[in-house]
Amino acid sequence: MARTAVVFIAEAVILGISSGVIAILLTLVINLIINAVMTGLVGVSTIASLNAGIAFGLIALSAVLLVIASLIPVRLAAKKEPAVALRSE
Repeated sequence: MARTAVVFIAEAVILGISSGVIAILLTLVINLIINAVMTGLVGVSTIASLNAGIAFGLIALSAVLLVIASLIPVRLAAKKEPAVALRSE
């Protein structure tokens, strides 16, 4: 695999992990809001919850999906000179 391809795949993994973490953090904040509202309305305190194992699985899934989605652009970029590929993609 060309050096340019490795750079693009590494970028996809980093973006996948960071977007997964941001999504999990937003989910946790929304869970807190939902639980607070539902506690006030019906007296039940844990309507929404997120298991830690599922959260890590979702982060991994996000990284894998981004790597899969980047395979075609990686192949196109690997055929170009590294400076041109990094500038245009």
